[in-house]
Amino acid sequence: MRPNFASKLIALYASCGQVAHARNLFDQIPKTNIRRWFALIGANARSGFYQQAMDVFSEMQRAGSRPNRIVIPSVLKACGHLSDVKTGEKL
Repeated sequence: MRPNFASKLIALYASCGQVAHARNLFDQIPKTNIRRWFALIGANARSGFYQQAMDVFSEMQRAGSRPNRIVIPSVLKACGHLSDVKTGEKL
């Protein structure tokens, strides 16, 4: 599957409220692209699954990917809803 297509498909599943399908696809593809991480973090944050968004963010960091200006707003949204000031300040 082409990298951009996978990211867009993850985002599409998420926009339809199918976060579990988005995660399933995410788990089946290489995580070398920040767009894939963002698609799943954003999907969870937009769907109100803030802890899951933070879990994916932690997973992203453990994999060696660094947050960028696209990922940070979704992570900050999750931090706000979880009252996670410490993580929010680190960003």
